[in-house]
Amino acid sequence: MEFKDGEVKNVEIVENPYRKEPYGAGPKVALFLVNMGVNVLLTPMECPKGKGILEAGRVRVIKVEAGKRVEEVIKSLRSSL
Repeated sequence: MEFKDGEVKNVEIVENPYRKEPYGAGPKVALFLVNMGVNVLLTPMECPKGKGILEAGRVRVIKVEAGKRVEEVIKSLRSSL
């Protein structure tokens, strides 16, 4: 998701290629997202091991409620901007 002038300009939903990893997926996903050029991540999960990578890559992490549709989350974000 890209914000510009307080509005959402671009949204891309990407499937986690590491979702079936038995362990150590957090840092791999974080690096994957940074390398994709992601600037905002909407997630219901905590990622303590990937947090440093996301911060270094200047990815803004926004914690959202699990199970919510992306459309609902974006609508909610717009009203809070």
